[in-house]
This record gives sequence, C-alpha cells and structure tokens, in this order.
Amino acid sequence: SPAELSAISSFSANVLRRFKVDINSTKPLNSIRLGAQMQPNFIIDLICAPFQTEHLNIKTLKKYDVGLVVKYLHQSHTEYLNKRIPEIEQTLEILTEGFSHQSAFSIAINSLFNNYRVHLIEHIDYEEKKLFPYALDLAGAYTLSPVEMLDLFNYSSMQFLAEHNHSPIDIGLIIKLFKNYRPDELNTTPYRLLMQQISAFKEDMYIHELLEDHVLVPQLIDLEMSTI
Repeated sequence: SPAELSAISSFSANVLRRFKVDINSTKPLNSIRLGAQMQPNFIIDLICAPFQTEHLNIKTLKKYDVGLVVKYLHQSHTEYLNKRIPEIEQTLEILTEGFSHQSAFSIAINSLFNNYRVHLIEHIDYEEKKLFPYALDLAGAYTLSPVEMLDLFNYSSMQFLAEHNHSPIDIGLIIKLFKNYRPDELNTTPYRLLMQQISAFKEDMYIHELLEDHVLVPQLIDLEMSTI
C-alpha cells in the first residue's frame, strides 16, 4: 500500500506524491487508479532503486517505455522547481538569517546553493524544450509542433550528450560544507532539517540522473539505430 511504501524513505514518499498518490492510503497500490500511462511496477522499481546496484537498476528500468520514463522525469522537474528547491531555500534562509552578511559560512553556502540552483534550472529548461519533445516524438508518443520541428531539426541523442552536463557543483560538496559547521542551540533544528532536505535531494537526483543517462539516452540511441 502507499502507506507502507511511503514509510520506507522520504524518496519513496516523494515518488508517490509526484503522481498524486495518497501516501496515507492502505489500499494495495495496484488497486489505485493512477495517472495515464503510469504503472504500479514502475513506481515499485523506482522506490527500490536506492537500495539496488546501479547495474541492476539500469537493467530493471530499461524495460519501461520512453513515454513512461519521460513522464516521471518531467514530474520530477516540476516538483524540484515548485517544491524541493523552494523548501531548501526557505530553510537555508532561516538558518543563516542571524548570521553576519560577512560570515564565511553564510557567504559560501548561499553562493554554492544559488549557483547549483541556477545550473539546475538551465539543465531542466534544456531538457524540457529539447530532449523530452525529441524523445517522445521519436517514440511515437508526441507530435512536434512546427516550431519544435525547426528547433530540433537534425537533433539527436549524440547532440544531447555533447551539450548535456550535470552541475559543476556537486550537491555532495554542499553537504560536506554543512558537516563542517557546528550550529549553536538556536540553529540546531533548521540545521538538522536542512541536512535532511539536501541529503534527500541528493538521493533523488542520483536516481534522476541514472534514468536520464543510463536508461533514456540508450533507449533513444536504440530507436535512432532502428530507423536507419
């Protein structure tokens, strides 16, 4: 049931919420009406992913079609921009609001996270405008508009790999910086919350990047080869 699955980890609860599944429901997941194309087994495999090896995850998740993978990645983008990043920013503001503006920690952590956020937004915008429409069109699940056809003329998975790069700022570096900070009594609660939020986001991004790099792109390469 969603109630049992959501208790596994914050990641599992977030996966369920992305598809508007009530995490308090005690009904079996396969008896709950899900969104279009969504499959209970796909949700289960995603929830299990943090506990599996990368090799096993790739093998397991590659069996799902391009449309399903893109739908999950798109839903993740929406949640990152509208919920996860704003929540981290809010907690970060609470934690550092009492610091001097010249505080080395305050300057470093705000600068690092702001640069990470900016790069993530650029990364998401690129994929939403290029990779996802191209992938869905290639898989026969979407028809490109004339503007998209012009923009994606001669586009390919190889071009994506050439232009695509993850943030030069590893979120693990932000976590490492936090671990070197020792909060005073007043900052203990927001510090602990921020560590939880950023650690959970790092875990989420690992699965997200695995789906993009090792599942979706190889699927697109296979589709491109089949059309030659």
